[in-house]
Amino acid sequence: MVDAKRAKLESSVRRHSQAGSRLYAPFRQLGHIINDLPFDVQVRGTQYVLTTCIGRAVQLYDCANMGLLFVGRDVAAPIRKVISLGNDTLLGTGSAIVAQRRGKDVWSIDVGAEVVDMVAFGTWLVAATSKPDFRVYNLGARDEEYATLSLAGHAAVTGMLHMPTYLNKVVIGRDDGTLELWNVRTGKRIFKTESFGAAVSCISAAPVLDVLGVGCVDGSIHVYNLRTAEIILKLSQKGKVNSLSFRTDGVHALATASPSGDIAFWDLAKRRISYLHRGAHSGAVTHVHYLQGQPLCMSSGTDNAVKQWIFDSIDGALPRLLKSRSGHSAPPMSLQFYGEETSQFLLTASRDRSVRATGVYRDAQSTELSQGHIESEARKKLARGQVRDSIAATIDGLKLNEVIAISHSTQRERDWDNIVTAHRDDSAARSWTWANRRLGQHILPTKDKSAVRSVCVTRCGNFALIGSALGRTDLFNLQSGLHRRSFVASGSDKPVTGIAVDALNDTVVTASLDGHLRFYDFRTGLLKGTLDIGSGIAILRHHARADLIAVACDDLGLRVVDVETRRIVRELYGPTNRITDMCFSDDARWIIVAAADRSLRTFDLPTAHCIDAVRTKSVVTAIAYSPTGDYLATASVDDIGVSLWTNKTQFSSVAPTRVEIAEADLPELGADGLQPSSSGVGGVSAVGLALAEVEEDDEEKDEKPDAALLQADTTVAQISDDLQTLSLLPRHRFQSLVHLDAIRERNKPRETAEQRARRQQQEAKRLPFDLGTLRDLRQKEGLAASLDAQEKSYQRDADHLREARIRDRMLRTIEEAEASDAIAIDRNTDDLPTVTDLAPLPIAQLLSLYASGRGVKSRSVLLNDAVASKLKGLGPAQVDVLIAMLSDGTVSAFSASYDDETTDRVDERVVLMHLLTDRLRLRRDYELVQAWVRTLLRHWQAAFATELSHNHDLNHALTQLDAALHAESQRLAERLLYAQGVLRHLATVG
Repeated sequence: MVDAKRAKLESSVRRHSQAGSRLYAPFRQLGHIINDLPFDVQVRGTQYVLTTCIGRAVQLYDCANMGLLFVGRDVAAPIRKVISLGNDTLLGTGSAIVAQRRGKDVWSIDVGAEVVDMVAFGTWLVAATSKPDFRVYNLGARDEEYATLSLAGHAAVTGMLHMPTYLNKVVIGRDDGTLELWNVRTGKRIFKTESFGAAVSCISAAPVLDVLGVGCVDGSIHVYNLRTAEIILKLSQKGKVNSLSFRTDGVHALATASPSGDIAFWDLAKRRISYLHRGAHSGAVTHVHYLQGQPLCMSSGTDNAVKQWIFDSIDGALPRLLKSRSGHSAPPMSLQFYGEETSQFLLTASRDRSVRATGVYRDAQSTELSQGHIESEARKKLARGQVRDSIAATIDGLKLNEVIAISHSTQRERDWDNIVTAHRDDSAARSWTWANRRLGQHILPTKDKSAVRSVCVTRCGNFALIGSALGRTDLFNLQSGLHRRSFVASGSDKPVTGIAVDALNDTVVTASLDGHLRFYDFRTGLLKGTLDIGSGIAILRHHARADLIAVACDDLGLRVVDVETRRIVRELYGPTNRITDMCFSDDARWIIVAAADRSLRTFDLPTAHCIDAVRTKSVVTAIAYSPTGDYLATASVDDIGVSLWTNKTQFSSVAPTRVEIAEADLPELGADGLQPSSSGVGGVSAVGLALAEVEEDDEEKDEKPDAALLQADTTVAQISDDLQTLSLLPRHRFQSLVHLDAIRERNKPRETAEQRARRQQQEAKRLPFDLGTLRDLRQKEGLAASLDAQEKSYQRDADHLREARIRDRMLRTIEEAEASDAIAIDRNTDDLPTVTDLAPLPIAQLLSLYASGRGVKSRSVLLNDAVASKLKGLGPAQVDVLIAMLSDGTVSAFSASYDDETTDRVDERVVLMHLLTDRLRLRRDYELVQAWVRTLLRHWQAAFATELSHNHDLNHALTQLDAALHAESQRLAERLLYAQGVLRHLATVG
C-alpha cells in the first residue's frame, strides 16, 4: 500500500515537472531596444525603416517618429548580422540565413558554418563565415550555393561592403589590416591593399565614386581611393573606431563612433574635427549612420538606446538630439505597477541609476523620468575644469544613486509629487511627479542623518514616510515637503526595512532587522504595540484592501500578519536561499515569492499551501503582480528587460492543492521551450488565453454529451452543443416548484378565534349509534375510526383497479397506433414522429417508452424532448404531484389479479433520473432540471435511503445523475470565470 502511494506521488510529481507552471504562461518581454550589433537603415519610398537586433529577434522602427512597426519572430541562435533586401530582412543567425517579412519567416539558407557578416546587392547574397571563407548565393536560386571562396591566411573578416557602380564585386576588410576586392561571379580576387597598420574594424562607402572610409582598432581613420590605391586623408581619434559614416546631403562630413560613448564629427574639407559630442551614449557607441540625403545621423550604443541627431544650427556642424528610443542599460532592481486600477504602466528602477515608466500595452508610451539638466551641468563642469573624468563618468556622478525602494499613490498625481524613492547610501529620499515624468521639487532627509532604507506613500497621496538605517521613521507632507512627526521606539536602532500605512491613515507599521513589527498611531506618533516575529525582517509588503502584511525574514520564512488584530495568521516556508522579492496578488489570495535559489513560489493564503513552484532561468530580483490580475512581471539579474507572464487562472480555475516536489526537481518556468520574448510569438496573452481551446482530460471526455444524443438533435432551440440552453419558462415556474411547501404553508387560511370555538363545539358532539365523537375520528380512536380505515382500504383497491384498467387501455392504444403507423417509433426506422405527435400521450407512457428506447439513437432525444415538453406544460403543483406519485416498480396483488398478462412494471423514479441525466448532457433546460431534481429528492429521499443498499438500478441512476450535475456545474463555473476574465481584461484595455 505504501509503495502504491509512493508511486502515485512520484507520478504526480513527474506530471507537474513536465507541465511547468500551473499558474503562469509566458507572454512577452518589455524594455529591449537594441543590443551591441549595428542597426540597419533602409529607404522604402519616402520612408526610412530602422532595423535593430535584440538578441534572437529584430525590431523595425519608422525613423520619422521612431514608432515601432514590427517585431520579428525569434530565431534559433543569436543573430550576428542584420541587413535589408527589398521588403525582406535578412538575419545571420548561427549557421543559417533567415529572411523575414513583416515579422514572419519567409525563407532560409543553411550556410554550413557560423555566419559572421554578410552583404546583399543585386541578385547576390555573400556571407562571410568563421572558417574564414565566404559563401556566394544567387537569390534567384537560393536552394543551391553558387560558390565558396576561400580566403588566404587565417585573418578573420571584420567587415564587408559593396561599392556603388562596382558590378558583382565586394570589398572585404580583415583583421590583418588589409582590404580585398573580390568578383563574386567569377570567384576571383581582383585586388588587395597594403596594410593600414592595424586591424580593420569597420568600412563605409563615401558619396564619391571609388572612395571609402576605413576605421582601425588603433583609432586611425583612412579615406581611401580604391581605384588609385592611395590614401586621400588620414585622421585619428582616441580609441577604436567602432563605426563611421559619410554625410550625403552635400556637406563634406564624417561621423565616427568610439568605445567611450563619444561621437566625433569631422569636417573633411578642413581635415579636422568640427565637433566632439561627448557622452552621446552612456556606453560604447556601436554604430553611426547618416540618412541618405538628410541632415540626420542615427547612432546606437551598448546603453540600449537609439538616437537621432539633427544638424540644424547656423553653421550646420552642431548636432541636436531630435528623437530617441531607449530602455534600461542595466538589469532592473525594482518593479511596481503604477496605480491600483490598471496595468498600463510599470515603474522600473535599474542599476543604471534611472527610473522609467514602461508601457505594458504600447511600447511608444515608455519613457524615462527625467533627473533634470544633468548633461548640461556635466558639460559645464567639464568646461570649467572642475572634473577630469569623461563626460559619461561625469553624468553618472551627477545622477542619483541606485534606487533601493519605491512607493507611489495616484490620488494626487495631478496636484503635486506622488512618487518617492530611496537611494543606496543616500540620507534623503527624493520625490517625483508622474504628471511631468520628472524629478520633483522635494528632498526628504532623515532626521538622524543616516541612510534611507525604506519609503511609503499613503493611499491618500498627502504624506510620505521614510525609514532610516538607525530605526527612525519620519513623516513628510508631500505638498509642502515639510516634516510633520517622527515615529521612534525606545531601544530600536536597527534599520527600518519596510513601512506600511493602512487605508484610513490610522496605523503605521514598521519592520526592522531586529525582528519586530511596530504599530504606531498615525496622528500622535505613539507606539500602540509590538509584534516579535522571531527573525530579522528583510522585506515588507502590504495589501491595503485586505489590510494584510507579509514579511520575509532572515530564516527564509514568510509571515503574514493581520494589521487589525496584530497577529500572525500564516507562516510559510519553502525557499532554500535568500528571498529577493515578493508580492501579493490583486485579491490577496496569493503571495508570490522569488528567491536567490532561482525558485518562484506561489502560496495560497486561505489554505497555506504552496500551489505552484518553478525554477526560473536566472535569479529573479524583482516581481510585481498587476492590479487587474492579468500579468506577473519579473526582472532577472542578467536581463535588462522585464518579462511578463500571463495569469492562467483568469479563465480557468486551479485547485489550491499543495505542490509536493523536491527542490532539485522544480520544473523550469517556460520549460516547454517558451520564454517571454519581445515579439510575443509563442507567448500567451490574456486574450489569447481566453480564446485558446483547453484540452480536456480523460475524465472530462467521459463526461461529454453522448454523440448519439447530440447528432440526433437538429432543433434550432439548441444553437451549439457547447452552449447551455435555459428554458423559456417564466422564473416563477421553477422557483415556485422548489419552494412549493413554503408557499402552501404561507397560503394556508388562518383560523380565527370564533372559527376555532365553533370547530371545537362541532367536535364535541357525539355521533349516532355510539360511534364516538368527531375528535375520536380525527385521532383514529373508536368504532368510527376503524370503519373509516376499512373504507379507505376499499377505496385504495378501487384506485388500483382503475389505474390498471387505464394503463391497459393506454398500452392497447399505443400498440394500435404503432400498428397503423400513426406513431412510428420503430427501432429500425428513421422516420420519427415529432414532439407534437407525442404530446397527447400520458407522462407514464412516455416514461415507459423512454425506458425501452433510451440507448437507441433514433429515439432517445425525441422521447427526452417529449417528456420535458410534457413536464414544462404542467404547473408547479401538477409537477409536484406527478413526481410524488411516480411508480417504484412494485405490483400490487389487486392489479396482478386483474391483469393476467401483467409484466414487471418500470421504476419510474429511475427512468426520470436517467432522463434528467441525459437532459444535463444535452445541456438544455438547466434551471428546470435543477428544480425537478430537488423536487424528486424532496419526495423520495427517505425511500432512496432504505433502497440504495439492495436496489442496484436505483444506485446506478443516482450515481450517474450526481456525476452529471457536478460536471455541468463545474463546466458552467469555468465558463463564467472565463467570461468575467474577458470582460475584466477588455474593460482594463478600453
